[in-house]
Amino acid sequence: MHRLRHYMAALTGACVAGAALIAALSLGYYSWGAVAVSAAIGLIAAWPAGIWFARQIKREDPDWDHRRDQPRT
Repeated sequence: MHRLRHYMAALTGACVAGAALIAALSLGYYSWGAVAVSAAIGLIAAWPAGIWFARQIKREDPDWDHRRDQPRT
């Protein structure tokens, strides 16, 4: 159970999709296609980025207990 990954993936996906949408709108693409492409970019980038951010947070936190991070069986 890696809750931090899920939270980071959701936050990262929203930020990446928002940045892609702002870039598309600022370049003059005012269509549903730009929104759909931005959402797809956010969905595709969310999970790997969330995993990476969660690993970085765990690696840099001196109080992180890796034994408590194991999935429950």
